[in-house]
Amino acid sequence: MSNPRVSFILPVYNIEEEYLLKSIRSILGQTVTNIEVILIDDGSQGSCGIVCDSFARLDKRVISIHQDNRGVAASRNVGLDHASGEWICFVDPDDWVELTLVEKLLPVLDDTETDLICFDYIEDSLSRSDSHHLGFDKGLLTSDQLNKFRVSVLHKLKVDNNFVNYLSEVLWNKMYKHSYIKEHYIRFVEKLKRGEDRVFNMMLLADVDKIVYVNECLYHYRITDNSTVNAFNPRIIEYGEAAIGTMLNWTWNNQVYDIYANELNVYICNRFYMYLRLYFINDQSTYKAWEVHREIRRMINREPYASAFREVSRESMTKGEQLFIGLLKRKMIYPVMFMAWIKMKG
Repeated sequence: MSNPRVSFILPVYNIEEEYLLKSIRSILGQTVTNIEVILIDDGSQGSCGIVCDSFARLDKRVISIHQDNRGVAASRNVGLDHASGEWICFVDPDDWVELTLVEKLLPVLDDTETDLICFDYIEDSLSRSDSHHLGFDKGLLTSDQLNKFRVSVLHKLKVDNNFVNYLSEVLWNKMYKHSYIKEHYIRFVEKLKRGEDRVFNMMLLADVDKIVYVNECLYHYRITDNSTVNAFNPRIIEYGEAAIGTMLNWTWNNQVYDIYANELNVYICNRFYMYLRLYFINDQSTYKAWEVHREIRRMINREPYASAFREVSRESMTKGEQLFIGLLKRKMIYPVMFMAWIKMKG
């Protein structure tokens, strides 16, 4: 295939066949047909690889790649290596897109100066569907809006003094100029097991000059009970600190730390909620309350957490975060544990 407008990249690993079929069909059914779909089977068990190969045999726009399990970051890098489209769209294989996704973005795709397009999305669960909007006026982001969006990969976006419930850090509510990725040699950090999408976006957004917002819901993000977002993870602290270390090193080495400093501190402090939810007080955890108290207290007093708690600004926090982080700063661990437990259950 020559010069597709968009390359859709899907890392595939042990996805339910029903979800995978819906995802791929939503892409191949685009009203604009000049696209390619790159499926990277990351050592899946079951039928995933067969499904990928079946679509590749039936549709010349599909490329099916198989590899030993290397993780989602490596899979996306493989997708980028094989992509030939002018634009890149990352899709999670249990989600789906509107059939008019590319068509709705065509006017922006034709603008050679645009580096990134972002659009709205819908969270779909068994019980409800909720739309999420960026909150800006449609079109080219102003300089102030661009700066806010740039740091929102680390923390909730603030628009008109209100925090917007919009996931800026993810890949799938955006379309990326392929030439920009290649010229700036932006890659996924393969050692990261969590937060690799956030780090990728941080690297990309640091120098982006032109972002266009399309205020239409074009992506469906599936919420499932077995989502890894809420799963017990005994290595979550290791994974979280690997991501933090990568962000800190990259921002310092590329002289952009000042751009992200405040939101980085909030992000680092907020990791304690994730550590509590996915490890320390998770239903599968074997920790006793006094052991959690001891471990959290130890962590607060070491880097990078100690500096983050010392330097973090309340201006960048929601009210809930002000309470949560304020309690942690005062070493009031048991109330923090209770807050996290209540949020988990409710």
